[in-house]
Amino acid sequence: SLDEHSMVPEMIYMSKVTWDQLSEQDRQIIKMAAQAAQEAQIKLWIDQEKAALKAVQDEGVTIIHPEKQPFIDAMENVYKKYGAKYSDLIEQIQSIE
Repeated sequence: SLDEHSMVPEMIYMSKVTWDQLSEQDRQIIKMAAQAAQEAQIKLWIDQEKAALKAVQDEGVTIIHPEKQPFIDAMENVYKKYGAKYSDLIEQIQSIE
């Protein structure tokens, strides 16, 4: 079942102490490199995912794409309970396709 229950972000970390010691030009270079790395990683991830999916289908596995609405509906009470405190985060989550 491809239910998209998990989407793992890739993160780039740097010490704030180190970041604060960099020039603005160096910070911009690092930001541009991080953006390029993100775009490359997304492409590689998609390519690997497609290859893996094809490999299992070639072996006879049936792929199921469940309806998302029941999962969305099941989250409604959680959103109501925590909506006031985490409204920005909830909006971000709900905007992901």
